[in-house]
Amino acid sequence: MKKSSIILIIIALFPFLSYAQDTKPLITLSTTTVSPGNDDDGEPIEELNITLHLGAAKSTPIRIDWGDGNLIDYTIGSSEPVSVSETVDLGAKIKIYGDISFVDASQTYLVAVELGQAATLNVLRLSQNKITSIDLSKAPNLKELMTTDNKISELNIGVCPHLQELYCGYNNLNNLTLSNNKEISVLNCNNNKITQLDLTMLKDLEIFVPSDNTLNSPLDLSANTKLRTLDIANCGLKELKLNTEYLRRLVAVGNKLTKIEVSPKGKAKYLYHIDIRKNELDACAINDILVFLCDKPIDSDNITGGYIIKLDGNKGSTQYDYDLVKTASGWKVDTKGNGTGCSTAKIFDNSDTQNGTATILADNVQVAFGTPISKDKEVTIRLIPNAGYVAES
Repeated sequence: MKKSSIILIIIALFPFLSYAQDTKPLITLSTTTVSPGNDDDGEPIEELNITLHLGAAKSTPIRIDWGDGNLIDYTIGSSEPVSVSETVDLGAKIKIYGDISFVDASQTYLVAVELGQAATLNVLRLSQNKITSIDLSKAPNLKELMTTDNKISELNIGVCPHLQELYCGYNNLNNLTLSNNKEISVLNCNNNKITQLDLTMLKDLEIFVPSDNTLNSPLDLSANTKLRTLDIANCGLKELKLNTEYLRRLVAVGNKLTKIEVSPKGKAKYLYHIDIRKNELDACAINDILVFLCDKPIDSDNITGGYIIKLDGNKGSTQYDYDLVKTASGWKVDTKGNGTGCSTAKIFDNSDTQNGTATILADNVQVAFGTPISKDKEVTIRLIPNAGYVAES
């Protein structure tokens, strides 16, 4: 078979060099033996065009056996990942040698991956292949792993304690153990078969996307105080526990939620996108969310299309108090409520009361903040400053 290759940003190329037999590859990539289709003449395709993206320190020498037993030497001439392309036979085993830190073998017809001497590997991307399993024990220093859209049913990431970003959506995972992965800040495990997730140890979690799994309620995210983006669409959740003041995007469409607390205390200062369609939120629950929204969320200057609230398909989506929507500030809502669905109102403590106390009286009876108060009652808010302070008007 005649082979052709394309090398980008490579400054040395020496084919057919021998290599010590006792040296193990950093990674072995096994391609499919099944033809991906027919060529223009209607004949089965018997060769695969493979493009790999590889990264290492500048001037790092590497070697690749493209499946024919011959080693080709390359020197990576850039600190950024470079592209290496080759045409290989069906069923080829591609072996890569060297101190490589970045491997992207996405969409390369892989059915198996074997890691060898991979202590230098920090980033491994294997999306859109047909891999069924992977042993990560030889890559203890991984910081990013992407296995999206494969056929993996079990993933032991506990052997990678420095993992910061995990993308494992569209697989066959039933569970995901995270107890040894305290550095994770991005977790995308959507479209699997996961029912239970313990995230209490992920104190640095900022982006969490478990959508389209059937998760047990409640989903407790109270320990994840840095959470910025949450997508729990179509998870069948009845209860959600949030405790973050940094939430920017919330997608919870297609659940069974009856209430959502978007901020632990005070305004949701960063929140600019809320999609809570097709839940069981009544008008009062929707009102409770709206009162926490800011006129202008922090860090929202570059957001196009305004600030979004999607409510359609809830019990109270046509009866909530539309006057609570800050339309003058750029907020847009998909359905307008008529204000008739909630006979009570809640008052929340959104102020800084560290230098005094605040109390609510309903018809001269003290009630706690957040308590539903009938709209026909007379409400008094009493501010009592500490010595040396005065209440702001």
